[in-house]
Amino acid sequence: MKLALDDRGAPTLTVIAIGNTFATDDGVALAAIDALRTQWAGHPDLMLIALDGEPARLVEAWRGREAVWVLDAMTSGRPAGSVVEIGLDELPVGARRPVTSGGTHGTGVAEAIALGTTLAALPCQLRIFGIEGVDFAPGHRLGRSLTAVFEAVVNELDRMLRDALATTAARP
Repeated sequence: MKLALDDRGAPTLTVIAIGNTFATDDGVALAAIDALRTQWAGHPDLMLIALDGEPARLVEAWRGREAVWVLDAMTSGRPAGSVVEIGLDELPVGARRPVTSGGTHGTGVAEAIALGTTLAALPCQLRIFGIEGVDFAPGHRLGRSLTAVFEAVVNELDRMLRDALATTAARP
């Protein structure tokens, strides 16, 4: 993936994790972003943000950004911890627990994209990644299935970030 460049010519990637830490696996993206912060702290080409998924906050977080990845829990029947890119056309608007994205949010990514489109406030590049969860019951920790594979989830996201940022670092 080739990242967009900001006006200084430096790559700009913002990763926004959304979720609910009071609904077990719905907090997986937030937990992953916390783990990635320890590995990527101070990187000049990367901004990591944690949000609750409220559409207006998402739009404000990505407003003016070049390349944005949004991470969220999903439920689709895949194995726990699967990281899947979700096409923008696959996001159902207004679904409480959609099959392809989201966890316990009443609104979220699809509504933020609609609002960002209306306000002409979408980033130049927007990619959505779902992390498969299994247990969305009330609770402050990830469920057993996701906890067992959490390190692999963080490693996959770390690899994706390294690949994305290496692509721009290698340019002439």
